[in-house]
Amino acid sequence: MMKISTSMDRLLGGRERPRDNYDSIPNENETSQTLDERDSMVVFVNAIIGPGVVALPKLYQVSGWLFPTILLTAGGALAALATVVRCETVALMPGNAEFTKKVEFGAPFREWIGERAYVASHVGFYLAAVIQVVSSVTTVASTTDTALAYAFGRSYGVFVFDSWAEPLRLRSWSLDHCGQRASCQPFFTGEDFHGEIVLTLGYALTAAALVPFCLTDIRASLGLQYASAAACLACLVVFAGHGLLRAATEGFALRAASGSQDKTSGLVLFNLMYGIFISTWLNEKKPDVRASRVVYSTAALSTAFFVVFGLVCGAALEGLDWNALTYFAEKGTPWAVRSAALAFGWLVIASGVPVSCVMATRNLATELDERAALALGAGAPWAVGWLFMSPKAFTLLVSMSGAMLVAPLALAAPFALRLAADRPLRDEASVAAWFRGHLTHVADFDDAGPDDALPAALRRRRRPIYAGLVLFVGACLAAMAALMALAATRGASAKAYGH
Repeated sequence: MMKISTSMDRLLGGRERPRDNYDSIPNENETSQTLDERDSMVVFVNAIIGPGVVALPKLYQVSGWLFPTILLTAGGALAALATVVRCETVALMPGNAEFTKKVEFGAPFREWIGERAYVASHVGFYLAAVIQVVSSVTTVASTTDTALAYAFGRSYGVFVFDSWAEPLRLRSWSLDHCGQRASCQPFFTGEDFHGEIVLTLGYALTAAALVPFCLTDIRASLGLQYASAAACLACLVVFAGHGLLRAATEGFALRAASGSQDKTSGLVLFNLMYGIFISTWLNEKKPDVRASRVVYSTAALSTAFFVVFGLVCGAALEGLDWNALTYFAEKGTPWAVRSAALAFGWLVIASGVPVSCVMATRNLATELDERAALALGAGAPWAVGWLFMSPKAFTLLVSMSGAMLVAPLALAAPFALRLAADRPLRDEASVAAWFRGHLTHVADFDDAGPDDALPAALRRRRRPIYAGLVLFVGACLAAMAALMALAATRGASAKAYGH
């Protein structure tokens, strides 16, 4: 089934793959490059505004408004720069100055770093795509279950291994299970629900609606992408308006900072994942579309969306869950807000699912046959996604993947790759010597292209700047790991002493 080459066997034996034949990179047919600038901006906005956004209001309540706002703003700027640098690196691939050749995510790693880095990038890209799909579909499914319970009185779910005597059990859930609780999660709120593993009707309907789109390409789902962008703007107005109306009667209540910061970095970073998926868009955009213009404009718009949504809703609405859409879809909220919650789930978050599946499938197809790539890229995420329906599992998935997967791949790797394109790592005696050479290098001339990520005044010092950013991201990752370890230790200690 698999068509992994003999170079992979050499990799498993510990030897590096020889340099690829540049002619082996297939030419991209011009007719497949159909996304103009407007199409590209729509696709990018939808790629940036994903499932992680629904956790931002709760994050503002838990962490205060100061640190999330700083991280969203600074992280958004860094992610946009890293994404443009990634585009620049792809353009440096042999014969690809105008993005006329198909270059998947791992190709630059193989070209300038080596086979091991190529395989690691494959694994990282696939995991990022799967996590994006899983977090999206669980968010949409929960919102759908709430809407079903409101419209028809109840939703249904099959509980798996609820007991050894009854491994599969069909149960119903209604809004009556919420009682007086401010936060209510379908099938996880109620006296007789204790966080079991459940496959819900909302999840099944989500799969039935979205799986067909996962088997096509980005262009085939472009109509959904435009509907998503329009719904995003409309829902933002509705949610912010609802928060402002609530604040007018009850006031704002949000601290500047809180002692609970262990989830802040991971949840913020998860919303910066879009740079990982840039290669597929580069393969389908028209040659005259400037990558830097699309990336910077959509990143600025999306960062503003994140801050406004998190700040206003977090300050004005009490009792939010980590999935804010379940709050907006609950009984008691105005019908316009409930409708907006369902529209946001289905038209905004769900629209990114086919894109992630297509990207994962195409990336896998470089090493697997078509059927295997389709099964893993478009099938496997749906097979495991329902296991993360609980709020605790969803939050853990988003925060951990943001810190441990998104930050290295989306924020650090693009700068390291650009340095390797200037001075291939495979040609150096050691990584330390290679890195020191970049930190002290100042170019004698300007070799920038039209999509160069840095202003003209800084381009001669591109290499020390990028090397410094790699060190900065690495230091931030170390600090995040220490913070998470400390929070886990405190949680374990509190549990041991019964607090």
